[in-house]
Amino acid sequence: MGLINPSKKYKSLLVCGCSFTQGGDFTKDYSWGLSLAKRLGCEKIPNGMAGASNYTIMSQCISYCENNDMTDVCVGVQWSQSVRREVWNDIDKSYNVVNSDVFKGNTNSIPWIKFEDEGIFTKNEKFFNSIWWDYQENIMRTIHYMILVKNYLISKNIDFVMFEGIGSIMDYLPNFGEENLHVRPSLQLFTPKIRKGILNDDTFFSDCGDMYSAMHKREDFDKNENGGHPTLPISEWWADELIKYMTKIHQLKK
Repeated sequence: MGLINPSKKYKSLLVCGCSFTQGGDFTKDYSWGLSLAKRLGCEKIPNGMAGASNYTIMSQCISYCENNDMTDVCVGVQWSQSVRREVWNDIDKSYNVVNSDVFKGNTNSIPWIKFEDEGIFTKNEKFFNSIWWDYQENIMRTIHYMILVKNYLISKNIDFVMFEGIGSIMDYLPNFGEENLHVRPSLQLFTPKIRKGILNDDTFFSDCGDMYSAMHKREDFDKNENGGHPTLPISEWWADELIKYMTKIHQLKK
């Protein structure tokens, strides 16, 4: 078990991710997951959610696998922006995803909070920015989720493929030396070697980089269509690239 094998017969493909996986502006009946499922000759199990953080993607993937029969089911995981965060909702005991729009006074992403001062975020941007949107810390969190999901799926003997949808864990490369890591153990997984190792793993499709950056380089991508999300030509192209990559890896292993 490990990387999805295009020559193997699967019953279903479970897809997890953000709006890139859910299907654009949510009225479209296409996505990379549907295109990939068609190429694998199986049905798609949709598990993407618009605006999902990587914590949410990790949680939904594992939760679905734990609560459903995964016999002959493979998994595709699209990771999202590292800067999407969660705040705890003490009312219903759950996490809600927030983004930096709260600094503009937009608190729609956390509707369960009733603010006496609607400008609490804009007035305290420096404080909230340092604890919620530190780029290095958020990438560290994504690295944790990637490692966790990979090893969970392997432990359950579930075939899968992962890729970066929006942004990359390689986007931020601070200039610190390996000799400093012994005094900052929390940075052990932040070294370029570890990050490159994650992206170069056989189960991780990184040949084209992250999906957002890759599609914006293509002439057949219309950014005005589908709310700036992957269009049908992009979904089809991405699925083709996934199939080519997975076929290549399995041929090399023979």
